[in-house]
Amino acid sequence: MWKIVLNGPGYLETTYELKEGESRLGRSEDNHIVLAGENVSRRHGRLVLQGDTLVIEDTGSRNGILLNGRRIENRAVLRAGDVIEIGENRLSVFYFKEQTSLYERKMSEVPSLQRLQKAQAGKIGPELDPFHLLYRASERLAKSTDVDEFLRDVAEMVRELAGGETAAVLLPGADGQLALRALSRANPDDRTEPPISGSIARRAFLERTVICMADATQDPRFAAEKSVVRHGQRQVVCLPILRDQNAMGVFYLTRRGAGDDLERLIDALTAISYLTASGLERQLIRERAEKEAMARKTLERFLAPDVVDRVAEEAGALRMEERVAAVLFADISGFTALTERAPAERVVALLDEFYKRMTEVVFAFGGTVDKFIGDEVMAIFGAPYSYGDDASRAIRAGLAMRAAFATIRALFPFAGECGLKVGIHHGKLLAGTVGGEHRLAYTAVGDTVNVASRLVAEAGPDQIIVSEAVVEAARPLRAHVRRLGPRTLRGRQEPVEICELLGASE
Repeated sequence: MWKIVLNGPGYLETTYELKEGESRLGRSEDNHIVLAGENVSRRHGRLVLQGDTLVIEDTGSRNGILLNGRRIENRAVLRAGDVIEIGENRLSVFYFKEQTSLYERKMSEVPSLQRLQKAQAGKIGPELDPFHLLYRASERLAKSTDVDEFLRDVAEMVRELAGGETAAVLLPGADGQLALRALSRANPDDRTEPPISGSIARRAFLERTVICMADATQDPRFAAEKSVVRHGQRQVVCLPILRDQNAMGVFYLTRRGAGDDLERLIDALTAISYLTASGLERQLIRERAEKEAMARKTLERFLAPDVVDRVAEEAGALRMEERVAAVLFADISGFTALTERAPAERVVALLDEFYKRMTEVVFAFGGTVDKFIGDEVMAIFGAPYSYGDDASRAIRAGLAMRAAFATIRALFPFAGECGLKVGIHHGKLLAGTVGGEHRLAYTAVGDTVNVASRLVAEAGPDQIIVSEAVVEAARPLRAHVRRLGPRTLRGRQEPVEICELLGASE
């Protein structure tokens, strides 16, 4: 069966099935295949089919006919895969044999499924060997602890069982499209593109259907696909990986030659598919739980426990967004000189205690630890959640940090000359998570952050410097301050009204 697929003015993937004899081509409406365009003659050419031979002839056209990019001289014999160009029209040539699907059946109709369910219930014994052995081997695979290793083992088992050239496992990605997750080749040194037809895989996946073809290049549904043409795929076996009639992915197997063992092969592959789905489900649940635990552990580094619980329940809670919040920087004065004279292990112990106590203070007042940089901590009050009194929380946290550092000095007498400098500002900023799953961080950026970092530089040992914006936003909390007037901070043109925070009361 010969077919022509036409793309051109007014036509998109229009298919014509050719009959024995002549099929005229041209602009005139009485042609069998009407072509549009200024460069097409009324009687441009014709296709002549005799038996299995198809010929293209130029019937005296003005602009000629191109075959695979070259102009023909009067006539040419066509082959499957040829491309004819007539003016603005492109005609692709396909040839199909009849009945190319050897086997196509719903998974629920495969006899082995009932036997697998009996096997899982322990009602199948060695007398059904090799089916019993196949089940046991698959069961061992299902107990693997790593998803990728598990899928590679499954692909290897499928290929060896079928005597195939390649065996692949495809699973749906985040976008719902099937993607290659594991591949086994008879030639492990082969690095070429895997011979996988997306159309075949999608059909098996969406329709929960086992598909087996003697020659995919001759099937009109798939023959035009690039992967089929490029790799000259012959026998293809594709079946879904099902769990309670829910497709989790597909097996895709290629072999040379038709083989006479299809029923037995499909039976065995169904066994592996059924158990692969069970094992894969367990693996994905374990993988999801591990990722969630890792994400929670990451969140616990910078969020208070109650905030972590809230974030876990709200999708998108940590996305980058504009907020109004207070930013606090706290820095140990005299730390550089301390590191020059104190033993390294004592300095590390001091920093550990500093990080621990500063984090406790931030969490106690509902803040978020943005980061620790050496002897400096940055905290945000008002992101990812606002309590409505974020500026007052930042002020009280600053005072509590200063008191906590006095305790640290008592624990580490060699740090007696060090002090804690604090700077706080309030305003708009962007806050949210940055980085990927392997290195996730919650941070804030913007002018408010920059001003707060400049304010800590203005502070002396055990001094808390706040902006007038913080004092105003903290009301009705009464911040006891000593106003220091406007200061032009590094990197800013407009001066900022700053104050020294002495205490606070309700």
